[in-house]
Amino acid sequence: MKPNEQMIKVAAERLGLSSEAVRGLWTEVPGLPRACRFVEPGRGGGALIVGERGDALWASSSVTPLQHAEAFRSGRRS
Repeated sequence: MKPNEQMIKVAAERLGLSSEAVRGLWTEVPGLPRACRFVEPGRGGGALIVGERGDALWASSSVTPLQHAEAFRSGRRS
């Protein structure tokens, strides 16, 4: 799913980046059709999964994309 404006806003606020910057940082999340994953650029950057309603879960770079998606799917949020 392509991120909606709510998802872009949440990602920009949580990652401390501009809306324009986060528009280029998203990927789809396998198994989560109503969510997008935004990855902070640079070494050691974290990632944020944002659901279509703006709910989000941040993870450090040490967490794999699969672990991150599983945690979001199980209901964890930050």
